[in-house]
Amino acid sequence: MNLRNVQEFHALNIAGLPIACTSADALFTLEKMGHDYLAIGDFLVKSGKSR
Repeated sequence: MNLRNVQEFHALNIAGLPIACTSADALFTLEKMGHDYLAIGDFLVKSGKSR
């Protein structure tokens, strides 16, 4: 992972949907927004999308 391309999100949501409140919400949003990684607590989750 290239740390120069890391973005920090304080409000993880998609326009028209509520802010992600649970880990499941955050994982759903990760996939829909097309990001590569998501930090949840002590975990770094890699998106399942193929390139």
